[in-house]
Amino acid sequence: MAGTVTSTGTPVGFVNLPTLASSDALISPCFTRPSAYSGSVGSVSGAVITAAANPAWAVNAWVRSLPGQPESYYVQFKSGSANGRFYTVVSNTAQTVTVDWNGETPAAAANDKFVIIPYWTLGTLYPATEAGTGFTASSSESNRGTEILLPRPAATGINLAANGTYYFLSGAWRKSGESVSTSYDGTVVPPDSYLIQRNKTSATTVSIYGRVPTGIVSAVLSAQGGTVRQDNAVALAFPVPVTLNGSNLQGSGAFRASTSPLLHTDELYVFDNTATGVKKAASAIYYYYNSAWRKVGAPVTSDFGATAVFVPGTGVMVRKSGTGSTAATAYWTYTSPINP
Repeated sequence: MAGTVTSTGTPVGFVNLPTLASSDALISPCFTRPSAYSGSVGSVSGAVITAAANPAWAVNAWVRSLPGQPESYYVQFKSGSANGRFYTVVSNTAQTVTVDWNGETPAAAANDKFVIIPYWTLGTLYPATEAGTGFTASSSESNRGTEILLPRPAATGINLAANGTYYFLSGAWRKSGESVSTSYDGTVVPPDSYLIQRNKTSATTVSIYGRVPTGIVSAVLSAQGGTVRQDNAVALAFPVPVTLNGSNLQGSGAFRASTSPLLHTDELYVFDNTATGVKKAASAIYYYYNSAWRKVGAPVTSDFGATAVFVPGTGVMVRKSGTGSTAATAYWTYTSPINP
């Protein structure tokens, strides 16, 4: 259930997301955490961004370093050719920040605006205070209440296994297969993806509070070369329902049209959090054909563009077809429907 969105300069809001017992739910952080810095680019050299002003940052203030600094940060650009894209901070000096471009060619340039924002993590999205409400704590390593599964973003192919499975025990998040004395509260939850919350026994309600993303937001969709198909776990990071036409998924060029209603190029898989079960199949599969959104199993003449398939706080899976040549990435860019 979407909650209130208010605007007093920067819009803020909340959502309550019911999650069923003995079921999987796709959960995404449809808000951002408050930004820690806002400014403009002075110059870009390789992976190093120099701020236009002299912010006098503490060295490595934006890098996680326990026990004193538990947060991980990312840079998100708010104008220019890289508008909406985000990149993890690797290090920083008093005036520069080094980022991981994820193998991309840097598109940022002087005078582009940017912000530095702390990532959502397991510990901030699911704090210990929400045990018994947003999730169920585990009584032991083998007797788990709620499990959190994170998609594997860098893996190749379809129907990918999770990157890790986490459970809450003795006041912190633990990782399956690792020591129960190690905390994984700092595990990053990307702003453009989702996690799978698996309630083993009890139903819960996840409450997410934060700032509404404004301006342009961008998510990267990967396609493999040749004929290999590629799954992308992504989320539309806004706290209001968005239609297929309004999402700009196809209009941005990130989702390719099909030339046949029988042989789909790219496909969009949507999942139903209100349905009971684990490892659920998609509740609907969409493709773009003959200048409109179509649905598998429906008449090919039916247009589903006005269907609000992007539900606040959930996620979808985009299955990209092989490019026929070399691997490629595309940017799904969309503009927030809520702006200050």
